[in-house]
Amino acid sequence: MGDAGRHLKTVQQVPAVLSENRPFDIQKASVNQHLPHADLISTFRRAQADAAHKQALIKAVAAKGPKVIQAAVDAAAKAAKRRDSYAAKLAALGVALKD
Repeated sequence: MGDAGRHLKTVQQVPAVLSENRPFDIQKASVNQHLPHADLISTFRRAQADAAHKQALIKAVAAKGPKVIQAAVDAAAKAAKRRDSYAAKLAALGVALKD
């Protein structure tokens, strides 16, 4: 079959391995292995970083007054809600992410 046939065979075998009823552990995946739901995982990681950044902004604006503090708290709450929403979607798909 040659190299191309071998590659196609490998790609066709991946869904069979991932279709078991266990959660997919991203930490155990090899570098070359196809990650299911990779775009959702990367979106979750960005939302996670954004939530941490917005939480840190609350401390940074502490001396600027109550309106600025309230705006920062609201932004941090929205970012945390968005992060939790993506985490719930990943959990529903059976993707287990380690912190």
